[in-house]
Amino acid sequence: MSYRYIPSLIRNAPRLKTRGIEILRDPRTNKGSSYTLHERQLLGIHGLLPPNPQNQDVEGQRVISNLYQLDDNLSRYMMLMSLQDLNEKLFYRTIRTHLEYCLPLIYTPTVGLACLNFGFVFRRPRGIYITIQDKGHIFTLLKNWPADTIKTVVMTDGERILGFGDMGANGMAIPLSKAVLYTALGGLQPNHCLPVMLDVGTNNEKLLEDEFYVGLRRKRASGEEYISFMDEVVESLSAHYGPNVCLHFADFKNSNAFQLLERYRPNHITFNDDIQGSAVVIVSGLITASRVTQKKISENNYLFYGGGGASIGIARLLVQAIMEEGFSEDEAKSRIFIMDSKGLIVTSRELSAAKSEFARSDYPQIDSLLEAIRFIRPSVLIGASAQSGAFTRDILRELSTIHKTPIIFVLSNQSNLGECTSQMAYKATEWRCIFVSGSPSEPVRTPDDRILKPSQGNNCYVFPSLVNALSLAAIRPLTNKLLLTAAKVNETIV
Repeated sequence: MSYRYIPSLIRNAPRLKTRGIEILRDPRTNKGSSYTLHERQLLGIHGLLPPNPQNQDVEGQRVISNLYQLDDNLSRYMMLMSLQDLNEKLFYRTIRTHLEYCLPLIYTPTVGLACLNFGFVFRRPRGIYITIQDKGHIFTLLKNWPADTIKTVVMTDGERILGFGDMGANGMAIPLSKAVLYTALGGLQPNHCLPVMLDVGTNNEKLLEDEFYVGLRRKRASGEEYISFMDEVVESLSAHYGPNVCLHFADFKNSNAFQLLERYRPNHITFNDDIQGSAVVIVSGLITASRVTQKKISENNYLFYGGGGASIGIARLLVQAIMEEGFSEDEAKSRIFIMDSKGLIVTSRELSAAKSEFARSDYPQIDSLLEAIRFIRPSVLIGASAQSGAFTRDILRELSTIHKTPIIFVLSNQSNLGECTSQMAYKATEWRCIFVSGSPSEPVRTPDDRILKPSQGNNCYVFPSLVNALSLAAIRPLTNKLLLTAAKVNETIV
């Protein structure tokens, strides 16, 4: 097309609310240099861009080339977030086209670095911040958000961020990254997902003394003050966005996570990816592993190291899977053992309601993981403690003497917090184990020159599509039967 204006096309063009330079300043409408000459003339941006139109594949490759030039993943994360603020179309196209490279940069493990440095790298506000000080007028506050149609709200109070603990308002990086995945992996329109930071304070003294900390400088709310605040948040979100909005809870303290899920699930569409999302993807992985070991799910003994929400959620879904093979609930639970910081969970201990579900009355108190492996003889060892090095060489070797093909899952989303590395697991088990990690792991070369590529068990493979389905079908409550169905479907595409 020649450089001439086309009056008839311009005359017949639809009226646009935004024209000219404002189109390029709005990340929702900006397409970078990929506008055709026709589009540039119609939109009033001819001359405001370099003259050579480049398609978004070329622009995406430019982004990737620039990312490779940077020295560290936090810098790459910041560059991608800057691109999101500039050009949403290119941002999501780049992620989807280069998913294997970009996923660890926009989600775990790099999002953990973003949380640790959130105040320092903060550039432009995204999402909405609801604080304990807003109690009494949260519904009014929600009217400030520019989008009227919200299908999913992903929220955190920042108390249990990955393996780092209480990160307060710095935890906002988690909802922001999950919102990106709803679009990149689940196909949800970006303006249909609302990231929310519930700032109820923090007990992290280091943050309270940090001059760059962006959150409230007060101790964390708890008890009735906290619950009444959460009640108002949930009711306000439901009233403003409708009863079919999905409430996605992320990175809450274990006791609060279980309490909030049980409190709101009867009347609201709720989802907790630490409890339910992790369960789906890990049980899906265990079903896949059973094809390799040629064992049924019910034929394994499962030992969890770490008694948090992820372990309990996975254990609950395992019970459902074993029951579907013809066993009673008690028989299913007899295959599951959980160790926390105080040792094996047994009935003689004081326990939370969630842990009590899996307390053993037929086993003694066992404090040592090595002793537990010798006593229980598990074929599946699942690490969810975020304790680096907890799976020692002796522990891994003991596991390999019990079973020909032991299954080892290390679920920490931060590589440096995993109980062991893929190299350690493969070598200690004489290259025979099935290894899955929560964070990406490098391939391992065996002495006979085989390449073993560890699998990754991350809830990002499940929650974007699962939560979209919950909202579309208005499913409440989300039962373990439905979660197991999701795990089975996920397993078929592995």
